[in-house]
Amino acid sequence: MKKYFYIFILFFIQATVLSCTDEEIYESPTDGKSSIKITLNVPVDNGKTRGLIYGPDEVPVDGESEIKDIYVLAFDKESKSYLGKFQSYITNNTLVANVNLTEDEFKELTIVVLTNLEKLTNGYEIIGQINAFEKGAQSKEEILKSLKYTFNEIWDLNGRPLPMWGETDITPVRNSIATGEVNLYRAISKINVVVNYGKGRKKDGVEVFKLKSVRVYYARTSGLVGSLYAPQHNEEGSNTITNPSIPEDVSYFPRYNENAENNLLFTESQEGGSYAIENKIYVPESDQKNTEEPMCLVVGGYYMGSDKETYYRVDFKQGNKGSEYYNAIRNHIYTFNINNVTRPGTDEPDPALDHVVVGMDVTIKDWTTEWMRGIGGQYTLDVSTGGFVLTAGASSSPLIINTTHNEGWEAESLSSWITYTKTEEGILIKP
Repeated sequence: MKKYFYIFILFFIQATVLSCTDEEIYESPTDGKSSIKITLNVPVDNGKTRGLIYGPDEVPVDGESEIKDIYVLAFDKESKSYLGKFQSYITNNTLVANVNLTEDEFKELTIVVLTNLEKLTNGYEIIGQINAFEKGAQSKEEILKSLKYTFNEIWDLNGRPLPMWGETDITPVRNSIATGEVNLYRAISKINVVVNYGKGRKKDGVEVFKLKSVRVYYARTSGLVGSLYAPQHNEEGSNTITNPSIPEDVSYFPRYNENAENNLLFTESQEGGSYAIENKIYVPESDQKNTEEPMCLVVGGYYMGSDKETYYRVDFKQGNKGSEYYNAIRNHIYTFNINNVTRPGTDEPDPALDHVVVGMDVTIKDWTTEWMRGIGGQYTLDVSTGGFVLTAGASSSPLIINTTHNEGWEAESLSSWITYTKTEEGILIKP
């Protein structure tokens, strides 16, 4: 008798009503192994992020939540040993992935999902590493530490979607389907700089300060695709990463490159400046508390209506003072809010890097961007499982169905050899 082992993971990224049928039969391997299958809903729209000056529920820019390529790895949960890579393909906005495991490996698994590797600067090198991993040769931590992406220029979302990571534990059940959930976290930090939360500030009818440029100094030149730390529950009711995952040999952009300033420069094209430079600055994680050169900003702008741009250093410190730094952690937005400015800065950006100009009052709003989830305003359809293994003479199998659609749901049988009965919670399926 053939065996069918399935894993079904609900991946809540897009919240649209989907109807799913499983028309393919997956033959059991003949080499003493069993096939495990997972399916993941793949987004065609962006999920929400938080921290934009126009409100916490603004839709993010294209590319922040886009998925172009996915890689799924299996590990033994107890030993952390690598078991293999799922073979996968995408169809109808759903990722279907299979991996063959021996009976001894048929135990509780940790599933690691990585996305958007191909367009990274060294993306093909990372993919080559994944393809070369050997079963049992490395632990999960060793593999995650080895998957390092290169960062050497401003992040262009149009050609390089953000890498993401997520993992979940799954317990396979013979002749049945195990259900689970996986959340993805972006492997970068995002920085926004705003003046009075995008509203600006005037004194005696004159604009106190308008932004013209933001320079990022000492950004790290690499980051890890996966996190070394599990998400922790936070006060907002969701899970968040609380520690940065840093490559062992990480370096940073040097201050000078061939005697010229070496930084990531972001400018405001609007004549006369603006109240916000946002949705442009994406950088790898940074351990700000254990480094000789913490990442910092040099902000340029116009003070009290002047047409001359002057510059101010801003650190990852609350109030831009003291000795306690913020770390830059993946999937977080750091909004530097300029509350007030009381004097002009330096005439050039380089001197500002050496001296914090007294007179710029800055606070940092550290908002965790939520893991990938549904789009507000669209309907959802949740089912308790993605499929059944039915044998002749089997008793009825229950399927629990929930939807947010005002008109509820309807089911239709596509095969003459099965029948179903509608219940208060869903349907009973019988062969």
